[in-house]
Amino acid sequence: MDITFEGQVYPFRPWKPDFGPVFTDTFAFDCETTRIDEARHWITPAYVLGAAFDGRRGHFVTREHLAAFWQAHAHLPVVFHHAAFDLAVLRQAEPTLDVYAKVEAGLVWDTLLLHRLYALATAGHTAGGKGEATLETCAKLYLGVELPKDATDAEGRGVRTSYARRPTSRRCTWSTSPRT
Repeated sequence: MDITFEGQVYPFRPWKPDFGPVFTDTFAFDCETTRIDEARHWITPAYVLGAAFDGRRGHFVTREHLAAFWQAHAHLPVVFHHAAFDLAVLRQAEPTLDVYAKVEAGLVWDTLLLHRLYALATAGHTAGGKGEATLETCAKLYLGVELPKDATDAEGRGVRTSYARRPTSRRCTWSTSPRT
């Protein structure tokens, strides 16, 4: 699948264990999960699919290959937005992984925490209000790009909650506003 973002096309491919390490430096990772139970928000939702990206290319990581992916990239720094959530999801999905070893080794960066610390240092508050520290807010503030929650595929269908649907297209385009 090719993903177009800000006029650039990035290839995303399913990762398989025989690929071994596909990244050589810091990469970002995001877990897509089942819906969060609003009535019991403290319960960790189930892992559906992960996406890893190094700024040039991306890989989708299925639950089946989760342990092998993290073992292949154990030595590399990783960036999350809300690491506590993603690490809990990873740990639940693959209990054999010591996902917190990366934290203890100083190999985990959390853009949510970094943003909240920056807000505390520069604005005197922790950006703890609703919507003040979301990935969308941080992308707009630091990168000048919109990450619309209503992104659609080539057929115009929403992509955020479409995990059960088989894609009919291999292309996905996010429409973003110009940088400010």
